[in-house]
Amino acid sequence: MKKTWTESGCTIMSDIWKDTIRSRFYINLLVSSPTGTVFWKASQVEKGPKSAEFIVDFLSPTIEEIGANNVVQIVTDNGSNYRKAKRILEGKYPNIFTTSCAAHCIDLMLEDIDSLEDVKNIMCKARPAVKFLYNKQQALDIMRTYTKGKELRRPGVTRFASQFICLDSILKQEEGLKFMVASNDWRHVENTEKNDAKELTRLIQNEDFWRKGKEIIRFVEPLVRVLKMVDGEGATMGYLYEALDRAKETIKSACNNMREKYMPYWSIIDKRWNRNLNSPIYAAAAYLNPHLFWNNKVRMNDEVRKGLELAIEKLLVPEDCANMSLELAKYQTRHPSLFRCELSMNIIDTSHPRVWWLICGCSVPILQRVAIKILSQPCSASACERNWSAFEAVHTKKRSNLLPSRVTDLVFIRMNMHLQSMAAEMANINADRIYIDHVNPFPEAENLEVGLSSDLEEEDDEECGPSRTNEEDDSTSLDED
Repeated sequence: MKKTWTESGCTIMSDIWKDTIRSRFYINLLVSSPTGTVFWKASQVEKGPKSAEFIVDFLSPTIEEIGANNVVQIVTDNGSNYRKAKRILEGKYPNIFTTSCAAHCIDLMLEDIDSLEDVKNIMCKARPAVKFLYNKQQALDIMRTYTKGKELRRPGVTRFASQFICLDSILKQEEGLKFMVASNDWRHVENTEKNDAKELTRLIQNEDFWRKGKEIIRFVEPLVRVLKMVDGEGATMGYLYEALDRAKETIKSACNNMREKYMPYWSIIDKRWNRNLNSPIYAAAAYLNPHLFWNNKVRMNDEVRKGLELAIEKLLVPEDCANMSLELAKYQTRHPSLFRCELSMNIIDTSHPRVWWLICGCSVPILQRVAIKILSQPCSASACERNWSAFEAVHTKKRSNLLPSRVTDLVFIRMNMHLQSMAAEMANINADRIYIDHVNPFPEAENLEVGLSSDLEEEDDEECGPSRTNEEDDSTSLDED
């Protein structure tokens, strides 16, 4: 795996997590490339705010070990200490890009949408409905009968887009739920749980709830689709810029081009993009994606130009810059050596852009090298969050006295064995083009092992609203005072 980093480069990602058993904090570091993601190291950290300097001291030895020239970018969450650390690292390693986790940023967009008045009104009705059904066994048994065993999805505290996934799962069971509240079986529930059950009956019989709920899902589905794409495995750098633009246009179309309807959504997307996610590298990556370029989905503009200039500055030595300009001109003018041969056109719509450059970019070797490094990177640090699941599996109540060093050793073995088992799948993911239209934003929840009662009881007094607990400036990032 390490041998491939010279050609494709790699991404370093990091996050901070608190275990719920001993209240200990850990910081982790993973390395991602087209050949897969590897859990590199983790360390326990003392309680309290962690400075940017601490994060720099944790990341720098790994950058030196891997080789700064092999690291293309560093991806973290949006905590203020991580933001400051990235600025320090950019000064220390001028050839490395630093970006924010796209999955977290898009989830923040969805949280902002969740706070819109019309959306919030529907969400605050959907959430108690799910809570009631899963807290009352009699109601749950009846629901499962009328939904033919299909479950509803509950909004999670930290799960991406969970509020909208919950609403979508209710809307998909509209017919079954309407039959349920009209049945004689439900009369027994209403007799024992009078107020809550009758409130749920009124909600399910309210056509306005179903109409507005479907409208909300139609508006947010394009954004959730982008979130699912960047939250998954694979090198998505070449797709994010165009995918968000397309999401905005799809939202506009879903609103029937009515400005008063789509502008609140557009404003939220633009605000979060400019505040948390905007990096010239995304525009450059989209422009270097041959499928998008050939089909005129991305054109040269100020963002693209700045991105290309930054890429040249960071990834090339000065003596290569003149030849890079000539090679870039060949790409921009769609030179026959790049775009007219049969093989090039056969795979431009089916292969991953990194693979296209690897096979078809030999006539522009300097641009080929830059394009492969950029297009081989992910957009998010979601692998770090999945890594914390391995920590939770190892650090259980029965094994709560494990030394931190022992915990990290066990996680290292467990996580990397899992990642190794996915090597073949990763090879396929990073060989084929990503079709965002094929991403399922709201998967079916059928016959789930739910076990929701205790979780929902704990959240009983919680206000309706965003599902994520870590805002961009605090929580698990342990920001500075």
